[in-house]
Amino acid sequence: MSDNQPKKKRKLTSGQKALLTTMKILSVPIFAFIMFMIGMATGYRYGGGAAGEVFEGSTWRNIFLIIFG
Repeated sequence: MSDNQPKKKRKLTSGQKALLTTMKILSVPIFAFIMFMIGMATGYRYGGGAAGEVFEGSTWRNIFLIIFG
């Protein structure tokens, strides 16, 4: 016969809960930043530039000046 009793869940310690919560909170902005960089590199490549220009400081300076200058 098989047991129809539900399996007992293992309780997390407070440190494990804190780590899990921190990972959940940080995963969204990290994922958004990665997708933003991939989108920027794709856009530069599609526009005829080099995808590596996304990581240059002058590129970000120009973007800042376009937005706020």
